[in-house]
Amino acid sequence: MSSARTLAALVLTAALLVGGCERSPKIVKPSKAFCDAAAGYEERITAKKPPSVAEQVQLVEKMAATAPKDIKADAATFLDAMRKVAAGDTSVRNDPAVKRAVTDVNRHYAQGCGLYTRKGPL
Repeated sequence: MSSARTLAALVLTAALLVGGCERSPKIVKPSKAFCDAAAGYEERITAKKPPSVAEQVQLVEKMAATAPKDIKADAATFLDAMRKVAAGDTSVRNDPAVKRAVTDVNRHYAQGCGLYTRKGPL
């Protein structure tokens, strides 16, 4: 599996697990621009024909540019990792900091943009 597809699979896995793992008890509602950018990324990454690494970088750039303050650093980490993958660097594939950042960005998308409704502190 290519590094780009591995990172994409990581993103999807994180999205599926997003409801069960929390670092912060409250998700601040992100802007519509962030929600739209994240929805666009999800739509492309789950398409039958996955986007190229270059397209993924562009999609993550949109999320990073519109990310709320509380995940701005996580979105930047995600973007940096995608840029490294685009440059051929496979070291980010299993980096715990990248996985955590991707999970946090996905959590904000899923919970902040209304994909999941939280019922409690989990």
